[in-house]
Amino acid sequence: METVGSGTGYYVTNGKAIPVTWEKETQTGATKYYDADGNEITLNQGKTWVCIIQDTYEENVTFYASEEEYSAAQ
Repeated sequence: METVGSGTGYYVTNGKAIPVTWEKETQTGATKYYDADGNEITLNQGKTWVCIIQDTYEENVTFYASEEEYSAAQ
């Protein structure tokens, strides 16, 4: 998978998910994340988990607002 360049995704924190774009200039460089207005996002302190998926699996990703909503979808 290509991890240098740019793309789209979601930033999930404090129970909310917002669409983001990302940029990474070199393999060893930092990845920068931007909100819909183009403002760079400062990640929350603590542990951060980044999940990368291939575009072909994009339709398999779903966000639920609650456990009840998740259970109802099953």
